[in-house]
Amino acid sequence: MKNQIDDLNASRGKPGITSENDPNILRAIAIVTDQLAVEEGKLNDMRDKSRGIQQALEEIERRRNDLIREQARRQNAVYQSMIMMNGQHTEFNRLLGLGNQLLMARQGLANVPLRLPQADLDKSKLMPRKESPGSEVVTPEG
Repeated sequence: MKNQIDDLNASRGKPGITSENDPNILRAIAIVTDQLAVEEGKLNDMRDKSRGIQQALEEIERRRNDLIREQARRQNAVYQSMIMMNGQHTEFNRLLGLGNQLLMARQGLANVPLRLPQADLDKSKLMPRKESPGSEVVTPEG
């Protein structure tokens, strides 16, 4: 459009342009200038919309990054919690194992009836003792 305006202005200065053609050329320049102004207005509106869209995209990107960071923080917290729980379960299982061992040892003691340990008898204990006055000799046969 600027080229059209330049061409029309250049034709005004050419020889052979009459006074009748000059108003037509001026009207054509005015029409093209109005069209150029309308197109520039549309272009400015499109630039404004483009800026608005760009700002919205930047805000969406910031929000997405914030959400990704928040999700990563939460996943890390869950992971740390699971590690702690795993350690607690390991300790709990160790204690249960010790408790089971103690119960098994106790059960083994409970199954054996209470008895005194028996001393081994040797020949000296089996032989009758010398008789003393007023005592009977005890023999193993009875």
